[in-house]
Amino acid sequence: MENLDISDWGTQASNPEPVTVEKLDALVEQYAKEREEYEAAKKISGEKYAIYQETEVRLMNTLKSLGKKSYKVDAIGNISLVTKHVVTTPKTLDTKRALFNWINETYGVDVLDDMTSINHQKLNGFYNEEVEKHANDPLFHIPGLELPTPTESISFRRTK
Repeated sequence: MENLDISDWGTQASNPEPVTVEKLDALVEQYAKEREEYEAAKKISGEKYAIYQETEVRLMNTLKSLGKKSYKVDAIGNISLVTKHVVTTPKTLDTKRALFNWINETYGVDVLDDMTSINHQKLNGFYNEEVEKHANDPLFHIPGLELPTPTESISFRRTK
């Protein structure tokens, strides 16, 4: 079987050369084999990820049960519990309008236009800045946003 790669196909498209049934068969066979290999690797990756995630949860629970926020193992690295407060992008039209009205009234149309295509990370950065600005107001709330929920993760830094 002739091993064709994508660069060969592109060359053939720009430099027309007859494509034989045999070449097309070989390309389909190559695709099927590579897809099968990819799906097998993806399955293994998913299994490894599940094992890794299970260990991460056990590690977080162990650190919490010991009342530790970090732990260092010489020659391996330092593990730390990290807590972030995450807000979700408004899901309903009413909550989106409430948020966008608040941004418009507070900052004007230019900031509103910039935030209209707001993504999760940008929204969280914006929210955190607003919380810092209103640190002395325990009742501060941005209309259209739910209260943030804490998410925990592990930060690992290898010993150099």
